[in-house]
Amino acid sequence: MPTQPRGLTCDTATGTVLTFGLPTAQRFANVALKHQEWELRGYMFNSGLRRIRVVQRSNTCTAMGPPAFLSSFYECKARAQLCGR
Repeated sequence: MPTQPRGLTCDTATGTVLTFGLPTAQRFANVALKHQEWELRGYMFNSGLRRIRVVQRSNTCTAMGPPAFLSSFYECKARAQLCGR
């Protein structure tokens, strides 16, 4: 993630999942990220910040294990940086 923009307070939400099949892993990681985003938004709002926005999102997936055994299992990490004033 890039450095924090001037005048803003930023934090990162992360959703991580390990499951069978790449599309499924990506979808569940994004769902987990959405839950974390809303939780983080609430925390930032209660801390006095307003105008909370998602600045950047990323999603990375990695195949787990040796090809013959766990090639269908993927670990996906979805991240979002939220900033507010």
